[in-house]
Amino acid sequence: MGFLESGSPMRWEDTPEYHKILDYVIKHGVTQFLEVYEKVKDRKNDVLLWGDELEFHVYKTMPDGSVKLSLRAHDLLAKLEAEDAELLSKEGTIPQATWHPEYGAWMIEATPYGPYGGFSEDLRDVEPSLRYRRRRIVSALDKDEGLCSLVAWPLMGVGDFCVPSGLKPGGSVAESYFLPDELINPHPRFATLTRNIRLRRGKKVDIRLPLFMDEKTSLEPESVTGKTFAIKSQDNLTETRTRPKDVYMDAMGFGMGCCCLQVTFQARDLRESRILYDQLAMLCPIFLALSAAAPVFKGVLVDTDVRWQVIAQSVDCRTPVNLGAAEKPSTLPGATTPQRGTQRISKSRYDSIDCFISTEPSLRPEYNDGAMEMNQEALDTLLASGIDEPLARHVAHLFVRDPLVVFSERIEQVDDKLSTEHFENIQSTNWNTMRWKPPGLDVKTGWRVEFRPMEKQLTDFEDAAYITIIVLITRVILFFDLTLYVPISKVDENMRRAHARNAVLEQKFYFRKDLLVLSEQCDEDQAQAQAQAQAQAQAKTPVEEEYHEMTIAEILTGKGEEFPGLFPLISAYLEIMQADPETVELVNVYMDLLIARSTGDLPTTASWMRDFVQKHPDYKGDSVVSEKIASDLVHHCEKLSNGEIQDEALLGSNKIFPLSVDRCSRVNPRTTKNDSAMPSIPATPPQPLKKRLRGASFHEEIEGDSRYLYRCSLVRSLVEKYKNMPANKHNLTRKGFADTPAFLDSVSAKMSN
Repeated sequence: MGFLESGSPMRWEDTPEYHKILDYVIKHGVTQFLEVYEKVKDRKNDVLLWGDELEFHVYKTMPDGSVKLSLRAHDLLAKLEAEDAELLSKEGTIPQATWHPEYGAWMIEATPYGPYGGFSEDLRDVEPSLRYRRRRIVSALDKDEGLCSLVAWPLMGVGDFCVPSGLKPGGSVAESYFLPDELINPHPRFATLTRNIRLRRGKKVDIRLPLFMDEKTSLEPESVTGKTFAIKSQDNLTETRTRPKDVYMDAMGFGMGCCCLQVTFQARDLRESRILYDQLAMLCPIFLALSAAAPVFKGVLVDTDVRWQVIAQSVDCRTPVNLGAAEKPSTLPGATTPQRGTQRISKSRYDSIDCFISTEPSLRPEYNDGAMEMNQEALDTLLASGIDEPLARHVAHLFVRDPLVVFSERIEQVDDKLSTEHFENIQSTNWNTMRWKPPGLDVKTGWRVEFRPMEKQLTDFEDAAYITIIVLITRVILFFDLTLYVPISKVDENMRRAHARNAVLEQKFYFRKDLLVLSEQCDEDQAQAQAQAQAQAQAKTPVEEEYHEMTIAEILTGKGEEFPGLFPLISAYLEIMQADPETVELVNVYMDLLIARSTGDLPTTASWMRDFVQKHPDYKGDSVVSEKIASDLVHHCEKLSNGEIQDEALLGSNKIFPLSVDRCSRVNPRTTKNDSAMPSIPATPPQPLKKRLRGASFHEEIEGDSRYLYRCSLVRSLVEKYKNMPANKHNLTRKGFADTPAFLDSVSAKMSN
């Protein structure tokens, strides 16, 4: 959930005094950013460290077999932390995971205790780590409780859907028709966020999803799917009603109660962090559609497969003026001053990014063609302090938002030279598809970027696949100096398309026509000439000619001669790095899963869930997911997640190992720091030196030195080797990779002879 602080949270008030406090936090948030920037702007040569974070639902099975959310995550977190503390004090065992509160009182967030390292074999630690976290939480549950990995709880807001039973909606925090306030985590930040978003808006949040229209779906007023609700209009002045085809939700819990999968990477330096932020932004819609896992909300099938817009609407604090529904702020009943905000703001706080921030020559001004509202005072301060314009615009855009949670003890008492609390107040509530993260003042971490669009999957195997692949894509982007830029407006359009039902197969996405792998790296004179020619061509060539529409399968596996595809580049990169055979084998298993989903050979989790509901004997073809269907779905998913059953319809031949089995591995065994999750094996011979997952560009490595130009042809040949493979035959490891010499070494040896 981001930045957590404690104290006495202030209730939103439209008064001059409270608005003055908000202005103070904003002003000093900018000052704190500048303090950090000045201190760490020249920090360089950090190694690759990275980590993941994901959430789970805790539920209880009732005597009649139905399932309800169990609102005791707080107790479970205390139990897990106490177990870790006891192991550390008695046995000196360092914990392997950390446990965090999330928005929902039924949710647990789990992260690795420390970051993963930057070596190829560290990629093999992900799935054991995920498995360890699941097993630990499951071991802390009561016998009638379960751990669910669905993105959205299918019966959220339907009847008495949580325990303790009998909790009533309509509380003073959310004022929801459907959700009780007791659903919110007891940490003061969460209820304050919920209340203050509502108060700033002047009304409840308004979440709408399109209803999936099946053969017998009814829109009659008395039906589950046809019921409408009274709501305030956009300008807050009149009352209107929802439409029958809208699945209407009215509280932050519907969005922030979703489970997500996020990955954070440490960059080498400031420049690299900005490159990664930009280039990964183009992949956010792709991986949102590829990981789609949310076709059920509030007890019905919806005509979308992903969670993103539900969360975006659930935290949308924009006033009528911000929304463009009113020309000037109005004074609400009980307020002494008009609502905040005189600026039109085009997106929710939870949305896709609005600008690129790199200073690389490949970033044409035309790519930043989106709406870009900024806090002008913040922008002026940043520019006057020496921040370059792209970064100043990004930070000033963050500060167009108001702080939502302010603690009365932590306003003027915060020292700008010792704390970034006010900056993080704004930064942590801009929930974009990508998040650019400066180091803290303690400089324990470097410049980081967070990849945020992916949906939580049902199994640790699937989560590990998505995590591992996106890590490797960051390496490929940096090593091959890839340019993936398309205009921000096309990234936004891709996000809209990613919300379509079965988007992974039925939608095309705007993507770069070619990747120009190594086109400028290999000869200094040629590189300079090509760079000049490219700059001149860019000045004349319309941006529209640099991209076209592609399927996700084409983006992953290649299209034509100029676009090799991201996955063949991963294979080439691993061979160039001489990655250990076990890691290459595992990565190929993961790539196979994602390729199968991109081609339709295997379904996304969303398509699989929709099929499960529609084939259930109790389903009446009316879009309604009954209590019986939802309970059977949850129980089936938990058994699959825990390895109690296998489901080839979802995972093909990939097996999920039972949690009851202490040790398991998906590839040839090895000795590792995470052997607690690996099979018992005989001693192995000494291993070669670890292979670092280098991110430095190939161009930087050879530096135009003619002594190393032979490497260019080698790498080009290797890219061609994988590029020309059929999508479903991209790997060689099934035929014995362990005995295959590294490509560069073998060819170099021949040339030297």
